[in-house]
Amino acid sequence: MTIAVCAVICGADGWVAIETYGCAKYEWLQTFLELPNGIPSHDTFARVFAQINPRQF
Repeated sequence: MTIAVCAVICGADGWVAIETYGCAKYEWLQTFLELPNGIPSHDTFARVFAQINPRQF
């Protein structure tokens, strides 16, 4: 979620753009996130956000 929020603030407008942002900022993101499996794929971002209730978010 943190990667997606940062990416959208920086202008990402879709799941592929969010993944691309994460890959480009990987070293910086690792300074405050544990990323043992690297940056999630665009499909993973889509699946996670599909499960979130917008009202609760």
